[in-house]
Amino acid sequence: WRNIPESNSRNVTVETGETQMIYLYSSPGSALAQLQRNKALRIETRPFPGSSYFWWMNVKLPPTDNVQVRRALSYAINRAAIVGSVYKGLDEIGCGLLSQSMLKDPGACAYYPHNPAKAAQLLDEAGWKMGPNNTRMKDGKPLSLVINSLNYGGGNFPEVELVQGQFLQLGVDARIKSSAAPAWLDDNFRCATNMGSIFLRTNEPDALYALFDSATIGSNFNWACYSNREVDALLDQGRATLDPAKRRAIYLKIQHMLLDQAVAIPMMDKLSVWAIRDSVKNVKYNYSSYPALSDTYIQK
Repeated sequence: WRNIPESNSRNVTVETGETQMIYLYSSPGSALAQLQRNKALRIETRPFPGSSYFWWMNVKLPPTDNVQVRRALSYAINRAAIVGSVYKGLDEIGCGLLSQSMLKDPGACAYYPHNPAKAAQLLDEAGWKMGPNNTRMKDGKPLSLVINSLNYGGGNFPEVELVQGQFLQLGVDARIKSSAAPAWLDDNFRCATNMGSIFLRTNEPDALYALFDSATIGSNFNWACYSNREVDALLDQGRATLDPAKRRAIYLKIQHMLLDQAVAIPMMDKLSVWAIRDSVKNVKYNYSSYPALSDTYIQK
């Protein structure tokens, strides 16, 4: 195993044979297209179970403590453009906070289609009027927020600057705080920034407990710092319910409550995409879509 944070450097290693297989994590779609043209390689793809890759919004910290602001930001993001231009073939457009492979929910796809005019209307109604320098103002203060961006050493994830640009077009002064994992996690646990991204791999819809139960603020993955007694009760009910149809109904209700409150913006359903040297045979995948290599061999 080798940890190669920078995606372009990682991709080169499998093309030259320095490595035998790579995970196309944080790679742009253009990299996939290049690897697909290499006849010494094959591409294997499977959907990841678990949450979607979403952008949480801190419901405790201004200005994202205002649901109108959160809904406006949700309408402002052009997910189709981001996935199509940056992650083509690597991810699919997200709808729910659980991936569609985890909880099939076509109704979730009706929330927050890209609509800059609607986003601007909501901010106007919330008192954030366009001011000088294309920045919205309220009570003499600019509409500013901080994006907490994880940087493993190869730069921000490809969509971060695109999201920032879409917010700037709306008149939102979105600033990127790019940090290594320790500082990034510390900010998330302290509810210190307005928004950031997360993707939780799991084979259970109970992932929503770790992501949104009030008991997990500051200790697990509830980086939206969201607290809602009704949602907490439903999450407990989902854990205690064995009937599949009843469980599904519970998690659908939770998901739609979270979407209505714009607690997070579903961005993508992640795919497990691997570029593999054609000499590598019999790669299998476990229930989490990770490669299981116990029977894998290299053909000489």
